[in-house]
Amino acid sequence: MFVTSALSTIAPRRRTAGAAPPPDGRIPRPERKALRRQGIEDGRLGIPEVSEAPEPMRTPMRELLLREYDQASARVFREYTEQTGPRWSNLESVRRRIEVIIGQIEQARTDLATAERRRPAPGSEPVRRLGDERRSRELVLARRNRDFDREVSRERDALRRLEETERSLCTQNADLGAQIATLHRDAAARVAALRTEFAERQAIYNYALIRRHPEPDVLLALLEIGVPEEPGWIGAPAAPVVPREES
Repeated sequence: MFVTSALSTIAPRRRTAGAAPPPDGRIPRPERKALRRQGIEDGRLGIPEVSEAPEPMRTPMRELLLREYDQASARVFREYTEQTGPRWSNLESVRRRIEVIIGQIEQARTDLATAERRRPAPGSEPVRRLGDERRSRELVLARRNRDFDREVSRERDALRRLEETERSLCTQNADLGAQIATLHRDAAARVAALRTEFAERQAIYNYALIRRHPEPDVLLALLEIGVPEEPGWIGAPAAPVVPREES
């Protein structure tokens, strides 16, 4: 009751230790005053009761700050997943296309090597095709060389197009991975700021509470004052990386 009424005069914010003097941090002055006022009021009334308290003990204010931190942290994660979801889908699609292109490049290189082995040997008798029966050996040989050059050129062009596509896809893969990594760092930084704010708010309230509480030494020994752990998703890898196949 005291916590709710004391904080009702300030706008709800994302909320974070100990009995040391509170830091002069990012908490707005009106909110700092409300937290101190609540701590003084709770301490004057002997809240929380420490005679048979569990160890460690949570104050009503810590419960409130933890709920607000959890809500704010969940909001950061929701926004992070909304921003990265389409990028992850695109990244997976690009990765699948890269795998397909790599297979096609391998086949194109094989086809090019096969075509290059069909070059007519100097001094060999050229293969005569329909319409070559009455032509001289030199003319037929020139025709076969032109056929060979066209075939090799086609295979080289096909390989070049595939390699250009692969480079473009690898660039897309790198860009998407970088975007996801940036969003991940930004979200992690926001959560770190929330944890810092939680600690500052808790310290402001606890300092005022302990100074006015009838049993400050006992209360200080029992208080749960740690900062919430980082959410598990913060330690997850930001994005998989598909290395470009070396030529």
